[in-house]
Parts: sequence; structure tokens; C-alpha cells
Amino acid sequence: MQVKITQSVVQNLTPNGRVYRVYDTILKGLVLVVRSTGKKTWYVDYRKLDGKRTDHMIGVSSLFSVVEAREQAREFLAAVARGKDPTAPSEVLTFGAFLKDMYEPWVLENRKSAKSTLYILRSNFGFLSETPLDQITIAQVEQWRSKRKKDGLKSSSLNRRTTALKAAINWATRRNIIENNPIAKLERFSERDSVNKYATCRTKKGHA
Repeated sequence: MQVKITQSVVQNLTPNGRVYRVYDTILKGLVLVVRSTGKKTWYVDYRKLDGKRTDHMIGVSSLFSVVEAREQAREFLAAVARGKDPTAPSEVLTFGAFLKDMYEPWVLENRKSAKSTLYILRSNFGFLSETPLDQITIAQVEQWRSKRKKDGLKSSSLNRRTTALKAAINWATRRNIIENNPIAKLERFSERDSVNKYATCRTKKGHA
């Protein structure tokens, strides 16, 4: 099916028991695949440098609007037109490069708490700057966390910092920058030390 894909078109597409493809008439090569489960995924339909036709996945429609998917497809197709293979392995993406070139621009554009978030990531996880994004380990973060806890930082504060790190890496996985979040299974600290401190303060005020 060929149609001018709009956000309302995407929302109104329903599963019909089989996989079907919807081709955008605005940008040739942009395709929305609708599966029998109702999942809708954006793809670029293109011809590789060796002449073979194939698909490249952009991402699910719940994460990419029509405008975003069209822009992603346009950039991909432009690279192909210049004789490049956008799917070829590229230079290793470090956490520092990811933060500076990808995550920071998006956060500044889309989050009111951008400055606070970026400060947390830079001031706490600078030691990961040269580490490939997909090779950050739970052990690295746990070691950092244990040291900071010994320095007196409370569990609630440490949890906020690691949550910001997890969120940044999750952002990368949702956009297919890396396949999986390597610290997805990092467990939160119990925040009993923070609760006890709060309770002690309340008790002292009560006796004052």
C-alpha cells in the first residue's frame, strides 16, 4: 500500500492477521511495517552498493514520529547515494563521544532538566569517557558506587546518579545505536540510610 504517511495514518493502521507494508509517497524508501501483533516498525527500503535490495530498521513507531522517521530515512538514503554503506561497522563509539555528539543535543532540546542531567553524567561518570558505550560494565559502575558510598554519599543520591546513566544508555538502545543496555541489570541500593537520617532529624525536632 502506498500513501502519504501522517501521524494520524500511523495511529489508524490496524493489524489484519498478517504482516503488511505501507510505503510513504513523500519519501521513497520509507516503509512502515505493521505486524499481526499490532507492532509498527519503520524501515528504509533501499538498494545496497552490490545491487541487492534490502531493509534497514529505524525503530518502532512509538519512539519515532513520522517526521523523525522520515529524517532518519533521508539521512540514510543520502549516505547510500554518496556511495557509503551506513550499516558498515564504524569507529568505536565511546561514552564520552555519545554524550557529547548524540545525547546532549537531544536532552537540551527535549528536557527541562537538561543541565542538571548533563552535570550528573559528566561530573560522576567522566571515568567512562573512553569506554565503548556498549562495553560499560556493571562492575565498573558498582566499583564507582561503592567508593562514593564510602565517601559518605547517601544511597538515594547514588541511585539518582545511576538512574541518569541508565536512562542515557536506554536512549541509545531505543534508537538502535547499541543493541542492549550493558548495565540494565544494575540493582538499586536500598535507601534505608537515607530514611534513617530523615527519621533521626524528625525525632530531634520532636524533642526540641
